[in-house]
Amino acid sequence: MSAAVDPAKKLIIWAYASKNSATVDKLIIYNFQTQKWSSGTTTADRIATTSTPAVTLEGMDAYGNLDTIMTSFDSRLWLGGRLQLAGVNGTKIVTFTGANATAYLETGDIEVPGATSAITMVKPLVDNGSANVAVATRRLLNETVTYGTAASSDSENRVSIRSVGRFHRLQLSPTGSWSTAIGMDIELNGLGTR
Repeated sequence: MSAAVDPAKKLIIWAYASKNSATVDKLIIYNFQTQKWSSGTTTADRIATTSTPAVTLEGMDAYGNLDTIMTSFDSRLWLGGRLQLAGVNGTKIVTFTGANATAYLETGDIEVPGATSAITMVKPLVDNGSANVAVATRRLLNETVTYGTAASSDSENRVSIRSVGRFHRLQLSPTGSWSTAIGMDIELNGLGTR
């Protein structure tokens, strides 16, 4: 297990090996500015806060030529002396850059105590965007959690679904130019018994 601070994004990150892995593969992330928690995955063996070395124009030759260098030339990577989040992957030092991964929010089990229930509608709470929603429903807690196909929001930002069971989990994947995903409102109704 290792831990580091990402000063640019105001994060404290712990990297650890999950229960089914022999190597580090999971991240627990705390944003100390917003005071929110999240999680992620990684292929880095360790993470750490490092200081960037300065790179001159001549020194960039070690990274390739103008056509093959993928990092923007105005990136803080070239400045040097700045704190950054980095990791070790095998024998290489890596930085956490590149395209954003697909985000999702996942609930725990939702139920109407002691009764079978149906989820009929979900309204994503996503700032400046919407979301796709998938549901996993079980009758018993020892059944495997399997999500169905994600459904898209309509023009009123509602996702119509019908899922009947005892225990429900929802997975929300934000779409659009969103900045904050808070959660979802759901319609959950208990069903009568025969």
